[in-house]
Amino acid sequence: MKRVWITRTEPGASELGSFLGASGFSFTVAPVVKIHRVQGTTPSGLIDCWIFVSYHAVHSAIEMGWKSSKVSAAIGPATERALRDHTSSTLVPEKHTSEGLYDLLRYKLSPGAKVCLVTGRHGREDLEVWLRSDGFEVIRWVVYERTRQSVKVDVSEFDFVIASSAFALPEILATFRQQQLCKYEYPVLVVPSLRIATNAREMGFAEVKISNGASKSAVLSVLRNPN
Repeated sequence: MKRVWITRTEPGASELGSFLGASGFSFTVAPVVKIHRVQGTTPSGLIDCWIFVSYHAVHSAIEMGWKSSKVSAAIGPATERALRDHTSSTLVPEKHTSEGLYDLLRYKLSPGAKVCLVTGRHGREDLEVWLRSDGFEVIRWVVYERTRQSVKVDVSEFDFVIASSAFALPEILATFRQQQLCKYEYPVLVVPSLRIATNAREMGFAEVKISNGASKSAVLSVLRNPN
């Protein structure tokens, strides 16, 4: 039985673990990133589309008083599910990345539209830059921040490590090195995009596989067919 270390944040980490366990994998949930809601005020005025870049963006926005909207955009399925009771229509790109979201918004909205990008502190700014360059009015609403946390796991027990963000990579690599593993003894790292994979390889991860997004089925597909 293949063994997997899931480093994602909760609740997604446990959901993925249950799915992989039911699919025949042994798993350990030990997130290396923790989410903290930040204080702030909900943007007011007419906003044509609220853009949520993660499940945590939705959850934190609701905790801060955001109610609902006619049109929202979600970066992927988990974010879309979190929005179901709070929006009349949710746009979800086929490619669950900032690039995919940008392509969808350009197609669905007209330049000059006012959008609110609901995001975390120190997150990627590419989407905001691209939308502004196309003539959109963009409000950036920061609703959470991420911090890294060390965990106690025996890395040598695992065949795969699942990561969902570049932010998590330094803590994962530090855990590998603390246990004095040779580079080529590292478990296979599975990430959801080429951008994160490129970062991982530049940092020194020996073997990196890319899933087709961050969905549970996409991760399972790579674990079953890593070559």
